[in-house]
Amino acid sequence: MRNLIIIDEGSKHWYRGKAVHFPLMVNAKFVESVRELGLFDLLDLAAKPETKRTEFETVLLKAIHWLSSAQAQAENENVLLNLITCLETFLKPSKEDAIMATIAEGVAILTASGLEARKERKERIKYFYGKRSRLSHEGDGEILLSELHELTVIARELTLQMIRRRGEFKTQQELRDWIEDQKLGGLNPTN
Repeated sequence: MRNLIIIDEGSKHWYRGKAVHFPLMVNAKFVESVRELGLFDLLDLAAKPETKRTEFETVLLKAIHWLSSAQAQAENENVLLNLITCLETFLKPSKEDAIMATIAEGVAILTASGLEARKERKERIKYFYGKRSRLSHEGDGEILLSELHELTVIARELTLQMIRRRGEFKTQQELRDWIEDQKLGGLNPTN
C-alpha cells in the first residue's frame, strides 16, 4: 500500500480555539491502528439507525461526542466540563448511588490495574470532579493545563476501553453490574 497524505487547505481544524492545518498520513500502519481501535466499527455504529442501537451503543456515541467536543474548546473550564461529562456519560450511577464516588470507582476499575494504581486513579477523579463542582456551582477554580492533559488521557483511556468492550454490555446497568462485581472481587478487567 502506498502512503496517502491528505491536506485540506480549504478547511480549518480547530484545536483549543485555534485554527490549525495538519497533514494526515494514511498508510497500512495507520489503517491497521484505526482498525485495532475499533474506529471502523464506530463508523458503522454511527450509521446504524438509532432505533437499532443498543442503549450502550448510544451511550458510547454520546461519550465520544463529549470527548471530541473537549478538544475543540478554547476555555479550560469548558474542556474540564466536557471531559467530566464524558466520564459521567459512561458511568452515570443509579439513582441511589453517589455520583462522585460511582464515577471515580468506575474509572479506576476500568482504566487502572492493581490496588495502588486504582486507589490513586480514584482519588484523581474525585479531585477533578471536585473542581468541576466548584466551577459549576461557585463559578471559580484554577485549572492547570497539566491537569487537563491528565484528565484528557484518562477520558481517552476510558473511551478506548468502552470501544473495545462495547460488545460486552447492552445497557448501562450491565456496565454498572460488571463494575460492582469487580469491586466485590470479580475478574480483572483485562480478562
